[in-house]
Amino acid sequence: MRRLPLLAPLLLAACAGGDPVDSAPAASRTANGPRVRWDLGARPLPEIPLPNDVATFADPSSPTGLRINASTLAPTTFESRLREGFDTMDGWGTFQPLTLSFDDDLDLAGLTRRMQSDDHRFDDDAVYLVNLRTGIPVPLDLGGGNFVYTARNRDGYYPNDPRGGQSNLLFETVDEDLNGNGTLDPGEDTNFDGRLNRAAVFPRGGNPNDALTPFWEPDTRTLILRPLIPLEERTRYAVVLTSRLTGLGGRVVRSPFPSITHPTQAPFLEALDGQIRSRSNYYGTLAYRPAAGDRPTGDRVTFAWMFTTETGPSALLDLRRGLYGEGPFAQVARVTPDLAAARTNVTDAASGEQGARCTPEQRDRPYVIRGAALNYLVQQLALALGISGQQRDRLIEQYRYVSHVVIGTYRTPYPMGDPRSTDPHLRWDLNPRTGEIQHLGEDRVQFVLAVPKQVNGHRAPFPVAFYGHGYTGAMLDALGFAPNLAALGIASAGINAAGHGLVIQGTQRNLINALLEGGCLAGMAEPLYQRSRARDLNGDGVEDSGGDFWTAYTFHLRDMVRQSALDHMQLIRAMRGFDGRARSAQDFNNDNTPDFARPALLRVGRIAGRDPLDDPRQRRPQRARRGPGVGRRRAHRRGHSQHARGRERGRDPAGDGAPGAVHSRARPPARRRPHPHGLRPRAELPALRGARRERHGGARVRLRRQRARGDHGPARARRE
Repeated sequence: MRRLPLLAPLLLAACAGGDPVDSAPAASRTANGPRVRWDLGARPLPEIPLPNDVATFADPSSPTGLRINASTLAPTTFESRLREGFDTMDGWGTFQPLTLSFDDDLDLAGLTRRMQSDDHRFDDDAVYLVNLRTGIPVPLDLGGGNFVYTARNRDGYYPNDPRGGQSNLLFETVDEDLNGNGTLDPGEDTNFDGRLNRAAVFPRGGNPNDALTPFWEPDTRTLILRPLIPLEERTRYAVVLTSRLTGLGGRVVRSPFPSITHPTQAPFLEALDGQIRSRSNYYGTLAYRPAAGDRPTGDRVTFAWMFTTETGPSALLDLRRGLYGEGPFAQVARVTPDLAAARTNVTDAASGEQGARCTPEQRDRPYVIRGAALNYLVQQLALALGISGQQRDRLIEQYRYVSHVVIGTYRTPYPMGDPRSTDPHLRWDLNPRTGEIQHLGEDRVQFVLAVPKQVNGHRAPFPVAFYGHGYTGAMLDALGFAPNLAALGIASAGINAAGHGLVIQGTQRNLINALLEGGCLAGMAEPLYQRSRARDLNGDGVEDSGGDFWTAYTFHLRDMVRQSALDHMQLIRAMRGFDGRARSAQDFNNDNTPDFARPALLRVGRIAGRDPLDDPRQRRPQRARRGPGVGRRRAHRRGHSQHARGRERGRDPAGDGAPGAVHSRARPPARRRPHPHGLRPRAELPALRGARRERHGGARVRLRRQRARGDHGPARARRE
């Protein structure tokens, strides 16, 4: 357990004099209003408002300079390992609720009047969540129905659950104080927890189905506020309580300290004074610190604390840049996709032989499922999935817009180490500051691609829609949407998410194998279900698709979701390389010549001695050069016609990796030249444009006057 970071502010405060900051001072105990609870010595966990930077420690290797300081002393190994994960976080969640407890009840009528049903007006709110960089408040939910807590199915409780059949799983719905004396009398403890429970409803005695208060937990007197929009990553925020927040009888809530902030956070919160005063449209008459000239009846801040948000999407964005050899995680670019299509049109998957059941088209194109073979596959899949009658006929009819289907695999980086491991504690261990990735492994991902026919005015290259299947699903789910998208000229791609795959066992597997062999499609079996990403997690001999995806192992859950996003990025990276020039090692039409335009990043060596992604000129369309007499409109037409001719030849004059047959609209990040004077704030841009007009306008006027006099002079006017 790391105690020094928490002890340091306490020692500093003790040296400065006054009451200790780990408990409420004696002076504040004599006041009347509800006081915020603050007790770092409470067990099993400290009682402080959360999230809170007091519960962090300094770490120079962290992108935010902080790490969460959670004690790993816990009653169970599971909880201890979970807290170890919290200790690796460089800040607090960007969408987590705000919680703070009081030593007395709040006036819920006044609180809801200020913060409900006002279309999120801020000027009279009782509590604020403020971005300390901008001074702008974040809208908060206070029982507004934006977060659903009511259980849809109420018959999933254990038979002896004393609260079985109640409306929700989180909040108390039974008021146990039957005689209203405020003490736990015999017979009142109906859930046998040894405490007198109060129902989380307002007004008191209301129906929990309609009057539930998810913002107020009465047993612990905890206020729960949730941001309606995700917070910015790596950013400091302040939670501000005002004199508008009161207890029963109009008593104003109190700070746990003689001041309105924790001593270590006061310097960071000083910015609130100017931000609040300059934005009366948000904060009304609120003042952070009283000053001369303030209205005597104005509102004031009674308590504030701050927290720093963790690294969020930047981690994935840095990994995406790393796939292209850029940024702190450039090492992941070494895991090349090596995209390989499966030889599906065979009758014996082990030997790759093609028997008499294979059609001539299947013999010529063993890697592509099309024509009669595609119709056969759709019929058999409909049969296996129990689809029959008009629904099956409709599905087969829709597939008339699909030209062909390809199934294959590709490699992807796996920052959790071994993809076949069943350890539920595995998680990503990345450091964006140092570029270090602990336990970087690789996995093989299965994919399916459905390409439309060139009908109804739709021509190749086609845009691609990437379909992410649901929990316990598989890549095959994408084929259910493929015909509808193909009718619109959109190709479909689907992958097996991390830990997922099609699970077929026993007699069902034997039946599917026989059906595939009968249609000369036996090669589909391996990427489809024989070598999926699903693993046997409980030792019963059957793979569990998605068995460790949504679980109580929070950090493993988080990174399984992020891994699936990274897998899609890697597939897009592979498809960017379909440039019509690089050749594959696979012979797709049996003419003994590698003829598939394979991604440049997947072949050994580089085109013309360099990788196109390393050349900024190959990263975005080249702008037509403007010489004398060439106007903007003519330059635009020239660039457009060059791009169109390149598409007709199956090439890509823009050099952005657009494929000849399938086109992904996603682009790698464009490289911009740095501004000679650094980044310009948005507010300065109009002034800069005006300066340019003033600087160049005189030269244009002189040129027009010169030509009006008949003196054309040189082709270009000399500008002063």
